[in-house]
Amino acid sequence: MAVEDSPRATSGEAMRIQAQMKALAEAAGRVMRAPSLQATLQAITDAARNIVGAHQSVCSLTRGRDWSQSISAISLSAKYAAWQDYATGPDGSGIYAWACEENRPVRMTQAELEAHPRWRGFGARSLEHPPMRGWLAAPLVGNDGRNLGLIQLSDKIGGEFDEADEAIVMQLAQFAASAIERAEVESSLRESEARFRHMADSAPALIWMTDEQGRQVFANMHHDFLFGRPAAEMLGEGWREVVWPEDLPGHEAAFREAFAARRPYRRELRVIDRHGAVRWLRCEGVVRLDDNGRFLGYTGCSVDISAAKHAEAELRRLNETLERRVAERTVQLAASEARFRTYFETSPDLVFLINVSPEGVACFEAINPAAERFTGMKAAEIVGRPVETVLPAAIAETVAQRYRHCAEEQRRMTYETVYEVDGERRVADVILVPMGETAGGGRLVLGNARDITRTQVLEEQLRQAQKMEAVGQLTGGIAHDFNNLLTGIIGALAMLERRVEAGQVEGLERYTSVAVTSAQRAAALTQRLLAFARRQPLDPRPVEANRLIAGMEELLRRTLGPAIALELRLAEGLWPTLCDPNQLENAILNLAINARDAMPEGGRLTIGTETLILDQAAARAIGGELPPGEYVTISVGDTGMGMPPEVLERAFEPFFTTKPIGQGTGLGLSMLYGFVKQSGGHVRVESAAGQGTVFRLTLPRHRGAPDRAEARAEAEEGDGWATRSGHGETVLVVEDEPSVRLLILETLKDLGYATVEAADGPAGLKAIRSGARIDLLVTDVGLPGMNGRQLADAARELRPGLKVLFVTGYAHNTLGNQAPLQPGMELLTKPFSLTELGRRIRALIDS
Repeated sequence: MAVEDSPRATSGEAMRIQAQMKALAEAAGRVMRAPSLQATLQAITDAARNIVGAHQSVCSLTRGRDWSQSISAISLSAKYAAWQDYATGPDGSGIYAWACEENRPVRMTQAELEAHPRWRGFGARSLEHPPMRGWLAAPLVGNDGRNLGLIQLSDKIGGEFDEADEAIVMQLAQFAASAIERAEVESSLRESEARFRHMADSAPALIWMTDEQGRQVFANMHHDFLFGRPAAEMLGEGWREVVWPEDLPGHEAAFREAFAARRPYRRELRVIDRHGAVRWLRCEGVVRLDDNGRFLGYTGCSVDISAAKHAEAELRRLNETLERRVAERTVQLAASEARFRTYFETSPDLVFLINVSPEGVACFEAINPAAERFTGMKAAEIVGRPVETVLPAAIAETVAQRYRHCAEEQRRMTYETVYEVDGERRVADVILVPMGETAGGGRLVLGNARDITRTQVLEEQLRQAQKMEAVGQLTGGIAHDFNNLLTGIIGALAMLERRVEAGQVEGLERYTSVAVTSAQRAAALTQRLLAFARRQPLDPRPVEANRLIAGMEELLRRTLGPAIALELRLAEGLWPTLCDPNQLENAILNLAINARDAMPEGGRLTIGTETLILDQAAARAIGGELPPGEYVTISVGDTGMGMPPEVLERAFEPFFTTKPIGQGTGLGLSMLYGFVKQSGGHVRVESAAGQGTVFRLTLPRHRGAPDRAEARAEAEEGDGWATRSGHGETVLVVEDEPSVRLLILETLKDLGYATVEAADGPAGLKAIRSGARIDLLVTDVGLPGMNGRQLADAARELRPGLKVLFVTGYAHNTLGNQAPLQPGMELLTKPFSLTELGRRIRALIDS
């Protein structure tokens, strides 16, 4: 239906435009044939209102600022029969006078017009007239550039004035200007010859006279202006030099014919003006007789009609262009219809047209061959039947309901549907498009169903390939960094071995320092990887974010330097959150360091906090699979260089960094992301190149009291070697890695503890059952045969209250889905320092 309606709509529009062009051409003819200036202005005014389609049109000549003495022509629709010159203002200083002063086309909307300081409106008579919706004015400019008057239209029918309307009104303004100039000339010719000669020189047209022999004996001063020559040079045969050579023979022949017949002369010809440009003149000569009827020659006027000629040429061009476009559009529509028919007939998709009746019954209107093959029926068997009687029963009612929704809501709908073909599960992507109403009151819906089963398989394969690529990138980054660190460790240990064998014991601390530093960097890298994977062991505690950030202020200022201003915007009454405070401090500090690097020329870093209550829609908008609830948001924003989209998209990828090689591992943001996610929150980043960056950390609200145990870290400080055993305590060490077990045992012996060792869980359980004194169990979590948690639970059944220290190189949840750690149980993460090991053992035994 829509395809068939389009040609008629296009044809109607073309006919309307052609009618406008024809009306404009007829108006040009009326202007040229008008018997008087008033008739000319009226013709132009009527044409302007009718062609453009406005409720009112006015054409007025100016006499300074005095509009009351002007000759005016008014064309009004019935709606504006009582219209008066309300826009002129009582003193002539209104919007019309302003437009004349501007001496250029003016086009305004209703809002712009009412806001203009020179608009007078309807005043006290505002209730008698509807508002003026839009205003278009064009000056009547003579050949010498002076303003002759104004033609204006207001209240366009059906919309606002546009550029096409302005072009038409400008052409009519040119007609009016030419008519006004011609009227002035013709009026002057009716004066006495003395006055004629006096006024002729000031006329904006070429005034000339011939004698009874046809020789030119008078030329006014406008010849000087137009041709750049003294008027005297135009006398006799001098005028021939300015006529366009191609027009000269025809002009002379027509003049001689009229001269011989003693009748008025009228002809259009081209001349060359003072700038070398070609201009059109309409030359008119009237017979001059004396009182006895003797022929004295011609008195003539040549008016510049270049604007009218250009308008006619433009009208012809527009008409030709319009005809060409109509023809092209007709061809396009035919081609479009042919393409649609080809698509309908040959598409492998199921294409169907559904007619939903006013009663809500969805029937087939048309189907393509692919749909025939799917249903096993021909179109003739299906058309007119309800959907429920054609489609498989399992999907028929659901599909019919969707057709009805699409027809009722008149909006495009897409969905996926699952069905079976020969026992095989298939998936189709369906698009429904409303197509308007039928003559019977029903509504049409065009549907397209495409089998995407194979596409989904390929997409899943692509996702798997992308996962493998990500794994490759991750493992490659890990291997690169660890190879560097292992090189430092192995090299330093090799040098130690050589020096010891050679008996060179001086300066060995250099190599031990290299080995220890590399090992510590390896441990930090492992923690960052665990943080990204959300597998790092955390120590979650109730945290007051405002208090934590305020406590970091001095550290942050020293880190940022004097070129970067730090601003804290901490919300009052901020809720506590539950997270690892050390990790939160590290996250904020890392973001501050990144911001500093992004502002090499200085700038501002803003750290803010706020409370956030999310409903389901708001939580979904933020993303990150956050459930609805109450949250605390910490934002860190800078005024730095920002991140382009391609960098922003990869900001949290491990080992991705924009810093030069050696200046960053690319794990800082990935560690931040993993820490926040592991804490039950979400991270958002907003950034654009050159506009700075803002990170927003959203963490769940904690309902309990904040943790104010400030002295905890201080209590843990000190020398672990000072916490030696003085009571002969015995520690059972269960560790399957011999090197780690050796170090733990040696450390305990140096601290004065008695030790018992076991390489696996069963051996450790055997030692528990032996009856020997055991004050503390130190066990790895990942043991063969029996894991550390199972060993600890079994040991406590035999020895209730036994203190247990778990050591692990993985995460807290490696303890399994068992109950949380009981009192007297603690977790120590590998790698750990021997000092930390001694401190934790002493603290557990004394607890």
